[in-house]
Amino acid sequence: MDAPEVHPSARVVGAVYGQILATAIVATLSEDSAASASEIFFGVAVAMLVFWLAHVYAEAVAVRLDRDQPLTVPEVWRVAVQEWPEAQAAIPALAALGLGWVGVLTRDAATDLAIALGVVALFGWGFLIARRSRLSPWGTAGAVALNGGFGLAIVALKVIVH
Repeated sequence: MDAPEVHPSARVVGAVYGQILATAIVATLSEDSAASASEIFFGVAVAMLVFWLAHVYAEAVAVRLDRDQPLTVPEVWRVAVQEWPEAQAAIPALAALGLGWVGVLTRDAATDLAIALGVVALFGWGFLIARRSRLSPWGTAGAVALNGGFGLAIVALKVIVH
């Protein structure tokens, strides 16, 4: 028996969650003034990998509970692929942090860029969701504001803590 097919909206859930998570991790790690851009890069990469693996495990357990036999390797692989958008969401932040690591940007500029990319992506997800849902212009503005608001809340918390 195959693992259930995943609706494309489930991948969006992972991507949006991953974007919020990656942005929050960058904001949190950047508060340690002793942390270098490379340390923040690896911190974000490892944290996102751990969260992705946790979601793969949790989803595999949930699928297993719905059946009488263990999942096969291809079924577990399918679950891992289905959860991959969560990890992919960190790629823009990691690219920005990589620029800090190699010295193209300062550490602070790299973390600021990583956070900005996360906020812009969240606004973009809000717009995409609104357009796909055929919302009115006001509904679109609300969806964009709601999604982008998560990113702006992360920035606000970073400013308050800093």
